[in-house]
Amino acid sequence: MPENNPAQPLSRREREREQRRQAILDAAEQVFAAHGYQNANMAVIAEQAEFSVGSLYHLFASKEGLFAEVALRNLENSMQAIRAHLNQADGWQAQLEGFVRHYLSWGCGYMLDILRTFKEVFNPQDHLSDGIFTRFLTIRQEAQALLVGILSQAEQPAAAPDFLALVIMGTLNSLCNQASLGLLSQPPESYLPQILALAESGRFKPDV
Repeated sequence: MPENNPAQPLSRREREREQRRQAILDAAEQVFAAHGYQNANMAVIAEQAEFSVGSLYHLFASKEGLFAEVALRNLENSMQAIRAHLNQADGWQAQLEGFVRHYLSWGCGYMLDILRTFKEVFNPQDHLSDGIFTRFLTIRQEAQALLVGILSQAEQPAAAPDFLALVIMGTLNSLCNQASLGLLSQPPESYLPQILALAESGRFKPDV
C-alpha cells in the first residue's frame, strides 16, 4: 500500500503570506459588515488592514473575489463548529439537535445575506462565479452528508436516512426563507421540537 505522506510545513514566506491574507480577510469582514458590499471599497479595506492597496490586489484580484473569500471562510468556520459539536455530542439525537441549532443560526442569517449578495454581485457568465458557487455547493453537500451520517445512527429510522435528510434540509431552508420574508409567526429555532420529532417518527409533532 502507498504511504500517506504527511503535509509539509509551510515555509516562512508562505506563513507570512497566509498571515497577510487572513489579516485582509478580517479587515474586509469588518468593512463589509459596517458599510455593506456596495459601499465598501478596496482602499478602505486596505487601510483597515494596514496594507497598501497594491498589496491587497496582489492577494485578491477584485472586491467580488475578496467578498467571496470572506463569505466562504465564515461558512467553513460554521461547518467546523458543527463538526466539533458532533464529536462531543452523546447520541444521534443530541447530534441532530446541535446540527439543527447551528444550521438555523447561520443558515437563517449570514448564509441568506451571502446568497442575496451573490445574486446581486456575480455575473452567472463570469468564470469567478463558477469557482465560488462550486465551493459554496461543496459546503452545502458536506452539511447534507453530515446529516445523513447522524440519521444513519438511529436504530429504527423513520425513513431512509438520505431521504429523511433531504426532508429535514428542505424544512430548514424553507424556515430560513420564510423568516427572511417575515412570514414566520415565531423564530425559526422554535420549530426545533417538530424537526426532532420528524427525525424520530417521520411525522411533525403538533403544537401543544
